[in-house]
Amino acid sequence: MPISPLLAFLGCGSGSKTDTAGSEGGYCVVSTEGDPVDSSNRSTDSGSLRAKIESVYNSGSLANCTPPTSDAGWKDPFDQVVIFATKEAGFSNDVNTIVLNSPLTFNNNFFNLMIGNWAPDVVTDSSSDAYSTFYTDTTYTNEIINAGDYGRVVIDGQTNITPTSTPFICAAQMSQEIYFRHLAVETNGVTKDQLFSNCLKDGGDNLVCHGNVVDDPLSNPAGWCDNDQDGYAGDVDCNDEDASINPAATEISNDGIDQNCDGVD
Repeated sequence: MPISPLLAFLGCGSGSKTDTAGSEGGYCVVSTEGDPVDSSNRSTDSGSLRAKIESVYNSGSLANCTPPTSDAGWKDPFDQVVIFATKEAGFSNDVNTIVLNSPLTFNNNFFNLMIGNWAPDVVTDSSSDAYSTFYTDTTYTNEIINAGDYGRVVIDGQTNITPTSTPFICAAQMSQEIYFRHLAVETNGVTKDQLFSNCLKDGGDNLVCHGNVVDDPLSNPAGWCDNDQDGYAGDVDCNDEDASINPAATEISNDGIDQNCDGVD
Protein backbone atom coordinates (compact mmCIF):
# COMPACT_ATOMS: atom_id res chain seq x y z
CA MET A 1 0.00 0.00 0.00
CA PRO A 2 1.50 3.41 -0.96
CA ILE A 3 2.52 5.80 1.79
CA SER A 4 -0.14 8.49 2.12
CA PRO A 5 0.82 12.18 2.00
CA LEU A 6 0.09 12.78 5.66
CA LEU A 7 2.16 9.83 6.86
CA ALA A 8 4.99 10.98 4.65
CA PHE A 9 4.80 14.44 6.18
CA LEU A 10 4.88 12.97 9.68
CA GLY A 11 7.77 10.65 8.90
CA CYS A 12 5.74 7.59 9.81
CA GLY A 13 6.91 5.39 6.93
CA SER A 14 4.87 2.22 6.65
CA GLY A 15 4.70 1.53 10.38
CA SER A 16 2.88 3.09 13.31
CA LYS A 17 4.21 5.68 15.68
CA THR A 18 3.43 7.02 19.12
CA ASP A 19 2.80 10.73 19.14
CA THR A 20 4.36 13.14 21.60
CA ALA A 21 2.58 16.13 23.08
CA GLY A 22 4.03 18.55 20.53
CA SER A 23 3.56 19.16 16.84
CA GLU A 24 4.39 16.51 14.23
CA GLY A 25 5.61 17.69 10.86
CA GLY A 26 4.03 21.10 11.57
CA TYR A 27 0.56 19.83 12.37
CA CYS A 28 -0.67 20.09 15.97
CA VAL A 29 -1.49 16.50 16.93
CA VAL A 30 -4.07 15.66 19.60
CA SER A 31 -2.47 12.65 21.26
CA THR A 32 -4.73 12.10 24.28
CA GLU A 33 -8.46 11.73 24.83
CA GLY A 34 -8.27 13.61 28.14
CA ASP A 35 -9.68 17.11 28.67
CA PRO A 36 -7.97 19.18 31.40
CA VAL A 37 -10.39 20.25 34.12
CA ASP A 38 -8.27 23.09 35.47
CA SER A 39 -8.61 25.85 32.88
CA SER A 40 -5.78 27.80 34.51
CA ASN A 41 -3.21 25.05 33.89
CA ARG A 42 -3.92 23.41 30.54
CA SER A 43 -0.24 22.70 30.04
CA THR A 44 -0.67 19.72 32.40
CA ASP A 45 -2.12 17.84 29.43
CA SER A 46 -0.38 19.40 26.44
CA GLY A 47 -1.51 16.63 24.10
CA SER A 48 -5.21 17.36 24.63
CA LEU A 49 -7.54 19.06 22.16
CA ARG A 50 -8.14 21.84 24.68
CA ALA A 51 -4.42 22.57 24.99
CA LYS A 52 -4.01 22.60 21.20
CA ILE A 53 -6.84 25.14 20.89
CA GLU A 54 -6.77 27.30 23.99
CA SER A 55 -3.02 27.25 24.64
CA VAL A 56 -1.47 26.91 21.17
CA TYR A 57 -3.95 28.19 18.57
CA ASN A 58 -5.24 30.99 20.80
CA SER A 59 -1.72 32.34 21.19
CA GLY A 60 -2.48 34.48 18.13
CA SER A 61 0.44 35.26 15.85
CA LEU A 62 2.57 32.80 17.84
CA ALA A 63 0.29 29.84 17.03
CA ASN A 64 2.41 26.90 15.86
CA CYS A 65 0.13 24.46 14.02
CA THR A 66 1.23 25.42 10.51
CA PRO A 67 0.82 22.44 8.16
CA PRO A 68 3.97 21.11 6.49
CA THR A 69 4.84 21.29 2.81
CA SER A 70 5.51 18.14 0.79
CA ASP A 71 8.51 17.66 -1.47
CA ALA A 72 6.21 18.50 -4.38
CA GLY A 73 5.32 21.83 -2.78
CA TRP A 74 1.79 20.80 -1.71
CA LYS A 75 0.32 21.30 1.76
CA ASP A 76 -2.96 21.44 3.65
CA PRO A 77 -4.37 24.81 2.53
CA PHE A 78 -5.31 26.23 5.93
CA ASP A 79 -3.25 28.57 8.11
CA GLN A 80 -3.33 26.21 11.10
CA VAL A 81 -4.35 22.54 11.27
CA VAL A 82 -5.11 20.29 14.27
CA ILE A 83 -5.27 16.54 13.58
CA PHE A 84 -5.83 13.49 15.79
CA ALA A 85 -3.51 10.56 16.53
CA THR A 86 -5.69 7.75 15.22
CA LYS A 87 -4.67 4.25 14.23
CA GLU A 88 -5.86 4.98 10.69
CA ALA A 89 -3.23 7.74 10.50
CA GLY A 90 -0.50 5.38 11.67
CA PHE A 91 -0.38 6.25 15.38
CA SER A 92 -0.28 3.65 18.13
CA ASN A 93 -1.99 5.78 20.80
CA ASP A 94 -5.41 5.68 19.13
CA VAL A 95 -7.53 8.77 19.87
CA ASN A 96 -11.19 7.90 19.25
CA THR A 97 -13.43 9.88 21.62
CA ILE A 98 -12.92 13.15 23.49
CA VAL A 99 -15.36 14.09 26.26
CA LEU A 100 -15.28 17.85 26.78
CA ASN A 101 -15.47 19.02 30.40
CA SER A 102 -16.56 22.51 29.32
CA PRO A 103 -16.97 24.41 26.03
CA LEU A 104 -13.87 25.10 23.94
CA THR A 105 -13.22 28.75 23.13
CA PHE A 106 -11.56 29.98 19.91
CA ASN A 107 -9.77 33.33 19.96
CA ASN A 108 -7.28 34.13 17.20
CA ASN A 109 -7.45 37.08 14.82
CA PHE A 110 -4.37 36.07 12.81
CA PHE A 111 -5.01 32.57 11.43
CA ASN A 112 -7.89 30.40 10.29
CA LEU A 113 -7.97 26.81 11.58
CA MET A 114 -8.97 23.36 10.37
CA ILE A 115 -9.72 20.64 12.94
CA GLY A 116 -9.92 16.99 11.91
CA ASN A 117 -8.22 14.30 9.85
CA TRP A 118 -8.53 13.92 6.10
CA ALA A 119 -11.61 12.20 4.71
CA PRO A 120 -11.38 11.36 1.00
CA ASP A 121 -15.04 10.40 0.68
CA VAL A 122 -15.93 14.09 0.80
CA VAL A 123 -14.07 15.02 -2.35
CA THR A 124 -14.92 11.94 -4.42
CA ASP A 125 -18.54 13.11 -4.64
CA SER A 126 -18.55 16.08 -7.02
CA SER A 127 -22.08 16.99 -5.96
CA SER A 128 -20.98 17.65 -2.36
CA ASP A 129 -17.33 18.55 -2.76
CA ALA A 130 -17.10 20.32 0.57
CA TYR A 131 -13.32 20.69 0.65
CA SER A 132 -13.16 22.33 -2.75
CA THR A 133 -15.84 24.75 -1.62
CA PHE A 134 -13.18 26.29 0.56
CA TYR A 135 -10.14 25.54 -1.56
CA THR A 136 -10.35 24.89 -5.29
CA ASP A 137 -6.79 23.69 -5.96
CA THR A 138 -7.16 20.37 -7.82
CA THR A 139 -3.89 19.10 -6.31
CA TYR A 140 -5.46 19.35 -2.85
CA THR A 141 -8.51 17.44 -4.05
CA ASN A 142 -6.44 14.72 -5.73
CA GLU A 143 -4.10 14.28 -2.76
CA ILE A 144 -7.03 13.64 -0.41
CA ILE A 145 -8.71 11.23 -2.84
CA ASN A 146 -5.49 9.22 -3.03
CA ALA A 147 -4.68 9.42 0.66
CA GLY A 148 -7.15 7.13 2.39
CA ASP A 149 -9.21 7.64 5.53
CA TYR A 150 -7.23 8.93 8.52
CA GLY A 151 -9.96 8.24 11.04
CA ARG A 152 -13.01 10.03 12.34
CA VAL A 153 -13.04 11.17 15.98
CA VAL A 154 -16.11 11.54 18.22
CA ILE A 155 -16.23 14.74 20.28
CA ASP A 156 -18.69 14.45 23.16
CA GLY A 157 -20.04 17.95 23.70
CA GLN A 158 -23.10 16.62 25.45
CA THR A 159 -22.26 14.86 28.73
CA ASN A 160 -20.73 17.83 30.58
CA ILE A 161 -22.28 20.70 28.61
CA THR A 162 -25.36 22.65 29.71
CA PRO A 163 -28.48 21.80 27.67
CA THR A 164 -28.91 23.86 24.48
CA SER A 165 -25.41 25.34 24.96
CA THR A 166 -22.85 25.02 22.20
CA PRO A 167 -19.72 23.01 23.01
CA PHE A 168 -17.63 25.45 20.95
CA ILE A 169 -17.49 29.21 21.50
CA CYS A 170 -16.22 31.97 19.20
CA ALA A 171 -14.72 34.85 21.16
CA ALA A 172 -16.59 38.12 20.63
CA GLN A 173 -13.74 39.69 18.69
CA MET A 174 -12.95 36.54 16.67
CA SER A 175 -12.43 37.45 12.99
CA GLN A 176 -11.02 34.16 11.63
CA GLU A 177 -12.93 31.04 10.59
CA ILE A 178 -12.75 27.61 12.26
CA TYR A 179 -13.42 24.64 9.98
CA PHE A 180 -14.36 21.13 11.13
CA ARG A 181 -13.83 18.08 8.89
CA HIS A 182 -14.48 14.36 9.35
CA LEU A 183 -15.70 14.68 12.95
CA ALA A 184 -18.67 13.23 14.82
CA VAL A 185 -19.94 15.75 17.38
CA GLU A 186 -22.47 15.04 20.12
CA THR A 187 -24.24 18.13 21.43
CA ASN A 188 -26.75 18.71 24.20
CA GLY A 189 -29.66 19.85 22.05
CA VAL A 190 -27.71 21.95 19.51
CA THR A 191 -28.45 21.12 15.87
CA LYS A 192 -25.91 21.07 13.05
CA ASP A 193 -27.18 24.38 11.67
CA GLN A 194 -26.93 25.96 15.11
CA LEU A 195 -23.43 24.57 15.69
CA PHE A 196 -22.00 25.82 12.41
CA SER A 197 -22.62 29.52 12.89
CA ASN A 198 -20.55 32.60 13.72
CA CYS A 199 -16.89 31.60 13.22
CA LEU A 200 -17.56 27.83 13.04
CA LYS A 201 -17.79 26.31 9.55
CA ASP A 202 -18.67 22.88 8.15
CA GLY A 203 -15.51 21.75 6.35
CA GLY A 204 -17.05 18.50 5.11
CA ASP A 205 -18.06 15.00 6.24
CA ASN A 206 -19.20 16.00 9.73
CA LEU A 207 -21.83 14.10 11.71
CA VAL A 208 -23.54 16.34 14.28
CA CYS A 209 -26.00 14.71 16.69
CA HIS A 210 -28.06 16.64 19.21
CA GLY A 211 -28.24 13.30 20.99
CA ASN A 212 -25.89 10.31 20.85
CA VAL A 213 -23.58 9.15 18.08
CA VAL A 214 -24.26 5.47 17.34
CA ASP A 215 -23.26 2.95 14.68
CA ASP A 216 -19.60 3.68 15.25
CA PRO A 217 -18.51 6.32 12.72
CA LEU A 218 -14.97 5.01 12.98
CA SER A 219 -16.07 1.91 11.07
CA ASN A 220 -19.06 3.42 9.27
CA PRO A 221 -18.00 6.67 7.55
CA ALA A 222 -21.59 7.93 7.39
CA GLY A 223 -22.47 7.19 11.01
CA TRP A 224 -25.89 7.69 12.54
CA CYS A 225 -27.43 9.78 15.32
CA ASP A 226 -29.81 8.70 18.05
CA ASN A 227 -31.16 12.18 18.71
CA ASP A 228 -34.11 11.12 20.88
CA GLN A 229 -31.86 8.68 22.79
CA ASP A 230 -34.29 5.77 22.64
CA GLY A 231 -31.61 3.29 21.64
CA TYR A 232 -32.44 3.36 17.92
CA ALA A 233 -30.49 5.35 15.37
CA GLY A 234 -31.86 7.30 12.44
CA ASP A 235 -31.23 4.46 9.99
CA VAL A 236 -34.04 2.42 11.59
CA ASP A 237 -35.90 4.99 13.71
CA CYS A 238 -38.56 6.61 11.53
CA ASN A 239 -38.82 9.62 13.88
CA ASP A 240 -35.54 10.24 15.65
CA GLU A 241 -36.95 13.27 17.46
CA ASP A 242 -39.60 11.28 19.39
CA ALA A 243 -38.48 8.59 21.87
CA SER A 244 -41.92 6.97 21.82
CA ILE A 245 -41.46 6.07 18.16
CA ASN A 246 -38.98 3.32 17.27
CA PRO A 247 -38.95 -0.28 15.97
CA ALA A 248 -39.65 -1.67 19.47
CA ALA A 249 -42.61 0.59 20.24
CA THR A 250 -46.15 -0.76 20.62
CA GLU A 251 -48.26 0.17 17.62
CA ILE A 252 -51.53 2.01 18.20
CA SER A 253 -53.76 1.18 15.25
CA ASN A 254 -55.45 3.83 13.17
CA ASP A 255 -54.13 6.85 15.09
CA GLY A 256 -52.25 8.27 12.12
CA ILE A 257 -48.84 7.48 13.63
CA ASP A 258 -46.50 4.64 12.75
CA GLN A 259 -45.14 3.99 16.24
CA ASN A 260 -43.09 0.88 15.42
CA CYS A 261 -41.67 2.08 12.08
CA ASP A 262 -43.00 -0.85 10.06
CA GLY A 263 -44.53 1.41 7.44
CA VAL A 264 -48.15 0.87 8.41
CA ASP A 265 -50.43 2.30 11.09
